[in-house]
Amino acid sequence: MEEFEKYIHTVKEFADHVLRYGKDQYGESSTPLFVDGLNVTTYEPVKWLSEGMEWILSTLIKKIIRFIRS
Repeated sequence: MEEFEKYIHTVKEFADHVLRYGKDQYGESSTPLFVDGLNVTTYEPVKWLSEGMEWILSTLIKKIIRFIRS
């Protein structure tokens, strides 16, 4: 167990950042989804560019887009 204890702080810090900065708060209304990724320096969501538009995606949205395109 001791070998894992050195990672506990890092895992907790990661989880705290995801819960604080990764929740969907970027559209007209919030959802229970999390963004697809966070910039590790600014904590802003990763932004995807597609067909001249900028998107902030969640994993669920990416699956829906793949389904629509197929």
